[in-house]
Amino acid sequence: MKTIHRFMVLIFAAAIIPCAAKTAVTNGIDLPLTAATTWLSVVDAGKYDKSYDAAAQYLKKAIKKDRWSEMLRGVRKPFGKTVSRSETSRVEKKSLPGAPDGQYIVFQFTTVFEQKLSAVETVTVMNEKDGVWRVCGYFIR
Repeated sequence: MKTIHRFMVLIFAAAIIPCAAKTAVTNGIDLPLTAATTWLSVVDAGKYDKSYDAAAQYLKKAIKKDRWSEMLRGVRKPFGKTVSRSETSRVEKKSLPGAPDGQYIVFQFTTVFEQKLSAVETVTVMNEKDGVWRVCGYFIR
């Protein structure tokens, strides 16, 4: 009887552990990835002010809106329109240099633009106090 009980506990644990690891997925939706790609679509549309408005408070405290829009316009406009984008990596972090401890996911995307055939976009999202994943960092090379 003890053997059956232990076996059932192991099955229960095996079923629960993967669920606990996917707290960022709700109803089959990958919330951090959705936050990153939705935000990128705003940037792709050239709505740089709107991308700032949708970003995490951490980003907003680090840079003013007009400066953000100016920098992003200077980086993205020469590349032209986005042709394709695919996620190439995802790393979960509890801390980042210069940022408060928290839940972060650093995504890398390989992106093709009209005027740049291969770029790597790094988008960092964080889970803010309200439970919403928002972009707190963007880098392109």
